[in-house]
Amino acid sequence: MINAARAVSQASARAGAKRVHRLIKNGDIDSLWTFDSVGLEALKVAKQAGVRSILDQTIGHMASLDKVLREEAKKNPQYFPNGASPIPISVIERQIEELAVADAIVVGSDFAAGTLHENGVSLDKITVLRYGFDENLFDEPSTRRTPRNRPIKFLMVGSINPRKGPQYLFEAFRSISPAAAEIHIVGPMEIDPSLIPRDMPHLHIHPSVARKDVPHVMKTADCLILPSLFEGCSLSLHEGVASGLPIIHSTSAGDGIVNGNGLVLDGVSGDSVLEAVTKIIDEPTLIEEWSDRSCALASSHTAAGYRERVKRYYLQ
Repeated sequence: MINAARAVSQASARAGAKRVHRLIKNGDIDSLWTFDSVGLEALKVAKQAGVRSILDQTIGHMASLDKVLREEAKKNPQYFPNGASPIPISVIERQIEELAVADAIVVGSDFAAGTLHENGVSLDKITVLRYGFDENLFDEPSTRRTPRNRPIKFLMVGSINPRKGPQYLFEAFRSISPAAAEIHIVGPMEIDPSLIPRDMPHLHIHPSVARKDVPHVMKTADCLILPSLFEGCSLSLHEGVASGLPIIHSTSAGDGIVNGNGLVLDGVSGDSVLEAVTKIIDEPTLIEEWSDRSCALASSHTAAGYRERVKRYYLQ
């Protein structure tokens, strides 16, 4: 199925390159903006025509992701029943060629930029343009009040797979009293359901929801947490700010999010997650303090702001 999807994607990329060629030939475009994994053919057309090209790299370097997944498979082999599935060398090679051909590259976080640089891409070629939430979906952010006489409700929004780090939430919350906190994970199940602990009453797994329903899901939470191992930058982090939520996340989930409105994990492990969650349990007034700060920051995390950053970059 994955190979079939990849074949369809590449066929679409070739068709897109032909359209780009026609547009350039007709003098209809003077620059090209395309996306990773589907842009190579169009980038080559632009390069041959002397047209400026920009690659929008939505995730970090695949060679770095491959390394992360292989290391994680050694730590938690139960989440990789067939062993670590390496990123196909053809995918990595295609990405390397895209990065080389493009005149410029934009990414959503310093973390993503760092993975490109560690794989040979010059920092001079990379610009970080942080994403934003869809303000058409989210109301004005609201401050979370300090929870009293109930467990603190932590929320993770994202696919349930080892790259997103739910295994470390399971490990951490096993050491936390159900009376103190609960963890809700909302997203599609991409691991064997037997790996979901059945003896943790404060662990709640919910099916994936439509994007339009994410604001409602976030309104019910006290704190957003994302211990992801690898991203470009998780959009749910920006949406958490839009909701006025305190944020706990790993650096590799996306940076530039926490500024007095939460904390960044010291690495991704059960211990680091436990330490962060315990801090809030011990100091629940942090929820209101950090939530106030997220509310104040929300206007700088909008999609309109992102579009303006893209526009300024594109016109420079």
